[in-house]
Amino acid sequence: MNDPHVATQRRIGPPAEHVYRLIVDFRAHHPHFLPPVFSDFEVEQGGIEAGTVHSFKLTAGGWTRSYRMRVEEPEPGRVLTESDQLSSAVTTFTVTPEGPGCRCGLRAAGRAPPAWVASSSGCLRRGCCAGSNADDSSGWIATLAAAPD
Repeated sequence: MNDPHVATQRRIGPPAEHVYRLIVDFRAHHPHFLPPVFSDFEVEQGGIEAGTVHSFKLTAGGWTRSYRMRVEEPEPGRVLTESDQLSSAVTTFTVTPEGPGCRCGLRAAGRAPPAWVASSSGCLRRGCCAGSNADDSSGWIATLAAAPD
C-alpha cells in the first residue's frame, strides 16, 4: 500500500541556484517561508544543506505534533529531502532551472496524523510554489529570492 501524499510545482521567476540556496539554509531562510501552523522551529545540528537536523511543532485541525527532520540532498543543488525521525513523513523540495527562472516543486508523503496532511496541502498552496500563474512570484520562496542577500 502506498503512503498518502500531496504535491505541487510552479514556475517562479528567481534563478534556481538562488532559490535552492534559500531552501537549504535552515538557520537564516527556511523558517521564514513556513506557514503559521509551524511553531518552535529549532536547528539541532548543522543548519545548511545535508546533515541538518531540525525540529518543529505543527498544529492543524485540532492536532499538534512534534517532528524531528533529517535533511539529505539526493541531488545537491536540485533535490532536498526532509525525513521525519518519528514517522514515515518525508518532504521533498525540487528546484529545476527553467529559462531565467526555475520550477519549484514540493511533495509531502508518509503515514502521518491528519494535521500533517492538512498543513502540507496548505503549505503547498501558499509556500514554495504559491502563485496563481507561471509568472506570479508571490510564493514565500520567490519573495525571499527577490530580496537582496
